[in-house]
Amino acid sequence: MKLENNSFRDVVIAWRKDGLCERLITIIIGYHTAKALDLGFGFVWPDDGAMQEMFAIDTKIDHAVASDPDHLFSKALIGEHFLLERDVIDPEMTFNYYDKQYKRLVVDRFEKIVEPMLSRGPCWIAANRNYSDLAATFSQEVYRKFFFAEMFSEEVQSELAIVERYVLPSKRVAIHLRGGDIIYGKTRLVANFGRLKSLSVPLADVLCQRFLDKGYTVLVFGATSRDLKYLSDKYQDVLTVDDLDCNDGSPHIRMIREVA
Repeated sequence: MKLENNSFRDVVIAWRKDGLCERLITIIIGYHTAKALDLGFGFVWPDDGAMQEMFAIDTKIDHAVASDPDHLFSKALIGEHFLLERDVIDPEMTFNYYDKQYKRLVVDRFEKIVEPMLSRGPCWIAANRNYSDLAATFSQEVYRKFFFAEMFSEEVQSELAIVERYVLPSKRVAIHLRGGDIIYGKTRLVANFGRLKSLSVPLADVLCQRFLDKGYTVLVFGATSRDLKYLSDKYQDVLTVDDLDCNDGSPHIRMIREVA
């Protein structure tokens, strides 16, 4: 990876080429990291080429990453923070999350930006998970406000308003079923990726029984409707996204509703 524009030296950039959830998490973390450290913030929205390389999916059918960020995000977020990838990175270079240069630029602790060697970096990269310094700075309510009221377009916000009206049991757990795109994609070659990112229906079945025995209501999502229906038909207190009417609209809006 070769970042070339020095004007981004004091900017935290959210930069993921994989799925929608990873991109959204990184934007949220990057935005608040920049706010906490008084830095600029920007995000890029790469095409789905990397998705086709990483996962065994037909991106024209299954892909939940919108081709145009205007379909997802608020005018304010787009106007103030959206960056074109070609303006930030040398197009002849590759982008690799496992590259040492990439890792040294990821802000996963506040001290990084004052360390002499790293402060000369061409930009900072947003982490894709919350970290202790940031968690101690902002409450969950701050993240919630950004997600529900500031981040998304009016269309998406109207869908999120539906989610906020759901009345769910206080003692609940969610299970994300996912398998085929991981097992048959190139990500199966990454150590631990399949174990961490995939969950088969038989294993979900066992987990449902375990949580139900402890008095939880179980919400399952992420797989095909047939797989979800199998679990909800088998167990009385297992709910699916179909039960919550989350399957209308485009794939990316459905996924955002599931995440919310």
